[in-house]
Amino acid sequence: MAQNYPGPFELDFVIRVDGLTHRVRVNVIALNNPAVGTPMTQIQLLMRSGNPTSAAAFISEFWSWLRTQYSPSSVLNNVILWRYSPNSFQKTFISETPVTPSTGSGASTYAAAGQATFTFRSGLGGIAKLVIIEHAGNLSNDQFPYVPTSSAPSQRLMQFLVSANSCVIARDNAFLVTGIRVSYGQNEAIWRRRFRRN
Repeated sequence: MAQNYPGPFELDFVIRVDGLTHRVRVNVIALNNPAVGTPMTQIQLLMRSGNPTSAAAFISEFWSWLRTQYSPSSVLNNVILWRYSPNSFQKTFISETPVTPSTGSGASTYAAAGQATFTFRSGLGGIAKLVIIEHAGNLSNDQFPYVPTSSAPSQRLMQFLVSANSCVIARDNAFLVTGIRVSYGQNEAIWRRRFRRN
């Protein structure tokens, strides 16, 4: 079976939820091989439309949808851009930025040890997943299909990630073309960190 590697670049959203740090990582294509320390405002990412946009602009727009999945007590510490060596898991720091507003905008409570998994199909037929740990709302085991016309916050997030303005690619290096489902459950590793006493 072929190994799909991360990259070529990765945006790493570092989010703090009630004392625990979680990450949302997405693969992107950065143009012109930016040097270490280049500000996000000067880094260009490729959108699904084929046009470039600044990393800062994409981060701001993506976070505007992503923050709807986090409670107001959750805080986005920063966003890091990493470059991966070809066909490896070795990464190099490129840039970092804070984002404002930094807090979540979803339901007032968060699902302790909850996990929301957003599943997509790429243009090459691959599967991509976006995982959100301790999302806003209650713990559940519900599953919902992708509805391109829905106004629900989770569906709006999926709609953005498959839009022409999205920069997110799957590990087969193809852009996301459609959502499949969002499913909810419990993350056992986070449950142990949150509730185990030894």
